[in-house]
Amino acid sequence: MSSRTIVAAKRFALFLAAGPLLAAGCGSDSTMSPPKLRPGEETCAHCLMIISEGRFAAALAARDGRVAKFDDTGCLLEYLPTLPEPAERVWIGNSVNGEWIDAESAWIVRSDAIATPMASGLAAFATREEAERKAKELKTDVRRSDAPSRRRHGTLAAGG
Repeated sequence: MSSRTIVAAKRFALFLAAGPLLAAGCGSDSTMSPPKLRPGEETCAHCLMIISEGRFAAALAARDGRVAKFDDTGCLLEYLPTLPEPAERVWIGNSVNGEWIDAESAWIVRSDAIATPMASGLAAFATREEAERKAKELKTDVRRSDAPSRRRHGTLAAGG
């Protein structure tokens, strides 16, 4: 197993473990709009690289109103544990069109074959069908957070 595969697998495990951090705050203000992303003009709050595209970007809104943007969902996942309290809202870029998806409703596919800015291999999809098509193509599986379950139980449900 290559070191890149190990790092990607650790990031995916972190994504699955991040459920309580996402769930505790997500959805509490459903009227909050996702931030405007300016690719090529903004840097990632975690790795400080330029955010080059929205397809793999992520963003969060803290309870104090601060917004952090990330060039890769993997950067978001490494950043979440550093927050003093759970994020108010979290968005992930739709890998199909770059539009924001609420993290609670995103369908996630992880593969080393997905070339993301920081090599997390994480791609988000708005629909299960899109995610399943990509997962089938890459011979991997689909993960999704179960938003209601996460809020009640503080866990991230895997699978479909």
